[in-house]
Amino acid sequence: MRLADILDERMILPHLQARTKIGAIKDIIDAAARIHPIPDTLALLQVILNQENIHSCLIEGEGAADSTAALVHARSNYCPATLLGVGISRDGIPWAPSARGQVRIVAVLVSPHWEVTTYVWAQGKLMRMLRQREVRKALADLTSPGEAVRLLDGEPLEAGRGGESDRPRGISDAVP
Repeated sequence: MRLADILDERMILPHLQARTKIGAIKDIIDAAARIHPIPDTLALLQVILNQENIHSCLIEGEGAADSTAALVHARSNYCPATLLGVGISRDGIPWAPSARGQVRIVAVLVSPHWEVTTYVWAQGKLMRMLRQREVRKALADLTSPGEAVRLLDGEPLEAGRGGESDRPRGISDAVP
């Protein structure tokens, strides 16, 4: 399996206009709904926000030159298949009080309950990709949706494991 199997370039938003976490997630869900039969986008948004309130996954950069990414994920039967969408905010989005910076890369992964294997695999693959500074930089600077699909579909950059600053941490893990 490849990320390209669940990542349609029509679900890549290289110029995300939302200024809030909820707005960014909703924009990506709306992009998915234009392609896939999502029966109730607001119900799906609520499921995702409920999961996000339990555990938010951020990959924090080291300052202004290094982009922070958020991996938003949930399982819901409002979703017809495993879907992945990515939004890039040029200005950054305030995500959580404990986050060190604003989020520039928002990845939304949703899957129906019965696609557990695909969901877990995609979550791990995305985490490995987003932990790489070079991938975050390339995503933050991308100019076309096709670039994001090609970047996330393979591991074209050195598989750096990064230092402590690259460790994904949930908001619940953050030190106040």
